[in-house]
Amino acid sequence: MEFLIFFLGVGFKEVILAPLAVLLFRKSLSLLPGVFDKLDPTIPEDITKLTSDELEERIHEAIEGVAEIEGVKLGPRGKKKLYKEFIRLYDPIKAATKVGQ
Repeated sequence: MEFLIFFLGVGFKEVILAPLAVLLFRKSLSLLPGVFDKLDPTIPEDITKLTSDELEERIHEAIEGVAEIEGVKLGPRGKKKLYKEFIRLYDPIKAATKVGQ
């Protein structure tokens, strides 16, 4: 009986929860072009003037602002995932570190 319950649980996770999580993450990924558009005019100057922590805060503010404008509700985990994806695509913090050397 426990074996059957285990397989039902695994099936529910794989069939229902996993696709739902992917769908929600894809919706948040649709915010990235707006984040890039918002940061594009200021990032070159920000890299030279801000610390890594300040630059990270600027990116988080842009993510929150674009999510609000687009009406996408992001929790802390969603913001963190979107931030990581932004950094994966373009890492201004590494660029700021290189400028400061």
